[in-house]
Amino acid sequence: MEETIQNDENFHFLADAMPLFVWMADANGILNYINEAFYKFSGLTQEQIKKEGLLQIIHPDDAELNLDKWMNSVATGEPFLYEHRVRKHD
Repeated sequence: MEETIQNDENFHFLADAMPLFVWMADANGILNYINEAFYKFSGLTQEQIKKEGLLQIIHPDDAELNLDKWMNSVATGEPFLYEHRVRKHD
């Protein structure tokens, strides 16, 4: 158990140092980690994302297909791969 906690801390440290967006979700599609680059880019808080989800930064023209692909990934366990446009906080 202690090793798992250390591995999570190491992962979070590395992911927060990356300029790319990194996020993870559990098998039910519930977000359980979002890195600092995502928060800085989006200007959203953890509470805002928890309440309204990630779709709020996805370009409206890409949102429906994004959600369809996400739900398929959650249902099948297949990786979520979808290139879409995102809106910066400003």
